[in-house]
Amino acid sequence: MIANLCFDVLNGHDYWLPLTLNTSNRINTLIFDAVAPGGDIRVTFSPINTKSTYRTNIPVYNLVIGGSCNSSSYIRRTNNSNAAKVVESSEVQCLAEKERCTYWFSFDSESGWVTYGKGADTRFAKALLKWQDPSPLSNLKYIGLSNYNYKIDFYNIRTLAITNLPPSLASTASASDKLNLSCKTSIYAHRVSDMIEEPNRMMLPIEGYEQQPLVSLEKAIVPLISIVPDIERKAWLAKENSKTPVNGLTLDESASIMLYSTEWKKRDLLQPWFLYLRLVFTGLGKLPSIIGRTVYRGVKGNFSKNYQQGNTIVWWGFSSCTSTINVLEQEAILGKTGVRTLFAIESKSAKDIRHHSIYPDENEILFLPATQFQVIGQYQPSENVFIIQLHETEPLYPLRHSV
Repeated sequence: MIANLCFDVLNGHDYWLPLTLNTSNRINTLIFDAVAPGGDIRVTFSPINTKSTYRTNIPVYNLVIGGSCNSSSYIRRTNNSNAAKVVESSEVQCLAEKERCTYWFSFDSESGWVTYGKGADTRFAKALLKWQDPSPLSNLKYIGLSNYNYKIDFYNIRTLAITNLPPSLASTASASDKLNLSCKTSIYAHRVSDMIEEPNRMMLPIEGYEQQPLVSLEKAIVPLISIVPDIERKAWLAKENSKTPVNGLTLDESASIMLYSTEWKKRDLLQPWFLYLRLVFTGLGKLPSIIGRTVYRGVKGNFSKNYQQGNTIVWWGFSSCTSTINVLEQEAILGKTGVRTLFAIESKSAKDIRHHSIYPDENEILFLPATQFQVIGQYQPSENVFIIQLHETEPLYPLRHSV
């Protein structure tokens, strides 16, 4: 992350950030806060980081926010100001903001979707500009920022290799929200097929939540009200459906697990979640662990290159699986057509949450965040199907504090 940058009349010439994109990731997103009193913020995703990209036809993804005296925003497939705009809207401006606002720019190198939006919600459906490149660029590594005629202060510049839609859905969502992610199948499909959101690197242990007091669900969600839409209603519904919890859980502990199973916004900042994590981890800790059984997870796409035999990997988020392999036949999860990857995982610590889930018939199995696995092997039974065998292992040092 870059904490603070100030640009003053760079007139379109890119300042190349020390941050770079991982070209092996399917989806890369740049997020930043900015104070833009006059508009004309420019972002470039480029295969090279030299001035030769300026006003040339080198293939890049170029976003202009508030261009032409803050009259419109648009995306080009080149940095050439004379080139055609692939998508433009006069309703999407910088709005001459005097306060900090969050902006994001994202591209999917597989489906070709290039998107821009404002605010912390980076879901496809929340994008203000959308354009699908018929020949997606996959070699974009460098990030350029610039402005035109106005001093712009940038804050908290960061990158994310994530999407808030599973790969099979990202290319089919539309501005009219034809995709109903509130339906049962889509919600469960997201959790069992969201592999693309896992970082391909070791991260710091998850810590801090274990020092929080154990509180009611109503109190645990207070820090989340401003960042998770409608969470108070969802928490109330979860408690209404958890009146008789099993496995020795309290009403609040069972409801916290049920609240997870309803699916909500991707967790971008960890600290506001500490009270909730303390509650849900305490509840999950009371459930018996699934030891020695194989559970399954499926995703559209080929992930075999990230799971080579002998490698040790960590899944940093809550990882939903199923104990019933035929669940993966649902087209929204794995399906029977297209390129897809099936994970067969030997568990040591996963939890069966079906008795505490809003969807008890799905036989959902949950790995807690920061669970480590070793890749046992791979098998490709057909051209479009990849099977990866994982075995849960213990890390050398704890990656998540116990409660």
